[in-house]
Amino acid sequence: MTFVVSHTLAHGVREGVKVSLTPLITDFPIIISSLIFLEQVANMNYFLMGNIRCRQYFSFLPGMEILPDR
Repeated sequence: MTFVVSHTLAHGVREGVKVSLTPLITDFPIIISSLIFLEQVANMNYFLMGNIRCRQYFSFLPGMEILPDR
């Protein structure tokens, strides 16, 4: 926010708008690729089961609870 305000004061409103819209352009591919990755991971049951097995091995850590297998 500070950068946008200082850039606007130094170079004008048009440049301030460009600076404020830049994160929308640069972050869009990152957000889309993250959503695609998370959708793929959600469909991997074996990946999720590996996470449960890993928690069982590290159950000695304080504050962790292991849910029983059903």
